[in-house]
Amino acid sequence: SLTDMVFIKVSQEGDTLSSKSYHYQYNQDAGPIIVKPDGDYLSVIERMTASSPLSLVELDSDFSILSINRTPDYYYNMSGYTPSWIDESAFLQSAVWYNPLEEISGLGVAQINSEYQLMNEIVITKPDTTVWPAWLYSHCYLNDTTIYVCGFQNYMSFYTLTPSNIFLYLIDSEL
Repeated sequence: SLTDMVFIKVSQEGDTLSSKSYHYQYNQDAGPIIVKPDGDYLSVIERMTASSPLSLVELDSDFSILSINRTPDYYYNMSGYTPSWIDESAFLQSAVWYNPLEEISGLGVAQINSEYQLMNEIVITKPDTTVWPAWLYSHCYLNDTTIYVCGFQNYMSFYTLTPSNIFLYLIDSEL
């Protein structure tokens, strides 16, 4: 079925080591899976529930779902979604950020604790310009004082013939 979500662990040789599938009502898009400091996994899934566009799904080593948590409000799209642990109690996420009430979009970088609560956030926007995260990895965490955030600006729409501006910001863990 198109709505089955499948997790597969493969060896370096391409052999299947383990797999597990789940059936949900909506058509999920799975994003990056990262290893948490405790050895379990964290994955971002789009459309896991009707009330949250992005969900953070904790999995154990056998891909059993331990918990499903919402991303902070306004992170609605998985394009450029990048999570990275900064210590054992918090991680950074960066992704498309959109406030539907004010119709403002940008690239959001959020610091989230291990209870999946928003601790701090910075949103990069430009007037009259669409700011998109870099398509695959929109931030790179090197250490507490060196976090690169990258993306591009587009003046009309996503697929335009006008050249886009690429940006690279340097921030620290205080955002």
